[in-house]
Amino acid sequence: MKPIISGTHPLPPASQLLLFILLLIIGCSVPHDDLPGPGENNHHALSSFTVSVVDRSAHSAVIEWTESINPYNSDTVKYNISLNSQLVRQNRIQRRDTLYNLSSTTAYDGRVLAFTRSGDTMSAPFYLEKLEGMVVFGEDEPGSRIQCYSLYDYVRVWQSPDFAPEFFDGGVPIIQNDTVFINSQHSGVLALNFSTGQKIWAETSPVYALNSTNTSPIYKNGKIYSTIEYGFHAINSSNGQLIWSYSTTAYGAFIISPVASANYVFTGTASQLIALNINSGTVAWQYSLPAEPCRNPVLYNDLIIFGAADGKVYAINQNTGILVWSRDFSVSYNNLGAHHVAPTIYGNTVILSVGNKGTFALNAFTGATVWNNPSYGGPNITSPTIGGSTVYFAAEGYPDDKICALNAINGQLLWEKTTPAANTNGTAIYSNNRLYVPAYLGIATFDASNGNFLGYIAYLTYSGLQIVVRDHDAVYYPAESGMLQ
Repeated sequence: MKPIISGTHPLPPASQLLLFILLLIIGCSVPHDDLPGPGENNHHALSSFTVSVVDRSAHSAVIEWTESINPYNSDTVKYNISLNSQLVRQNRIQRRDTLYNLSSTTAYDGRVLAFTRSGDTMSAPFYLEKLEGMVVFGEDEPGSRIQCYSLYDYVRVWQSPDFAPEFFDGGVPIIQNDTVFINSQHSGVLALNFSTGQKIWAETSPVYALNSTNTSPIYKNGKIYSTIEYGFHAINSSNGQLIWSYSTTAYGAFIISPVASANYVFTGTASQLIALNINSGTVAWQYSLPAEPCRNPVLYNDLIIFGAADGKVYAINQNTGILVWSRDFSVSYNNLGAHHVAPTIYGNTVILSVGNKGTFALNAFTGATVWNNPSYGGPNITSPTIGGSTVYFAAEGYPDDKICALNAINGQLLWEKTTPAANTNGTAIYSNNRLYVPAYLGIATFDASNGNFLGYIAYLTYSGLQIVVRDHDAVYYPAESGMLQ
């Protein structure tokens, strides 16, 4: 038997010639420039592009990106999207997408990859911040607690212990670093941990019979300044210890929420505006008023500006207590929005509602009218809120409660919407193109660009307090707070 020899059998000469011709044809059909050399490949970089985050909500985000161009061939450019290195979208053609199932407490490193079937690529990054917004407010019934809710997924973050028989009846809480300060009915100022709601300290000053007057405390340079019934005092923000106090019963109860400049803190009664030295509490000057002032003056340059129950708006020099200008709008007490509504500063104008005369913008230096919108005013309108170049109002009325936006430059109406929340009697807060409007049994949230309703932060009991918002480490106050200057 012959041995079997492994291997290939040689092709017949005719077949070898045919194979040689076929290989020659294939080799000539490939352009030399496209052949990869040593360490090379035939992939190209597509043109660069950018990604923008259009919206980031609690559980979703909208992104869009510019076009990545393929200049090499007719292959279609498609896009993949990844979050934290995990692929979440594939083969997208349109350059806009909505990403779902996100967490409000997670930050995401995102990347959009542009590619073609030939292997040409380019990528661009984007970033989704975690949403760390909170709204803080107090309640009176049935318990006496401070509440903290998330701005973005509307869940309660914490609830303080029940501080009954204390209650919190109208002032704005303030936030400084990681502490919430709030006026209470009997104990004066109360300090809470912003992250947990636990009490840090409660004021125990025996200087006066403490009784809240619906005013807000303010913070400045490590001190809390607070108006309590017949007294006014400065306390250490770290431990609540009294630094100085001022008291008088000569002019009635203190009713003005304080505001502070570098040298003075301003407060007042139903018939007196009082400037106190910010370091010692000694009286710098007093200005007698013919009628009760609004509770919430504002500071502008060297002026302190406020409305009063006599239908006038006053501007007084902060350093001397001398009247600089006043405007008499001749509005009766029952129709006087200026008495109830705090003015707000926009540029060099003072914006406020003056009862049934409507909303005015006044020159802050002279009191002259810059513009007037007579359609938006009345005793039930809230203090104005400024966001960008827009002034926002909420109005409690029947049959509908409304929210509206005016152009802050000329007073023209931009939009008006009916709110789904009843009794929108709290001043709106503007933050990151959103409006938060306190109402009975809840806080309505709106898109500030068009007034569209975004959601409702609900709680179970009536809150007599205004709200304060902390959004990505920035704190936003309503006009009623002396922190807004």
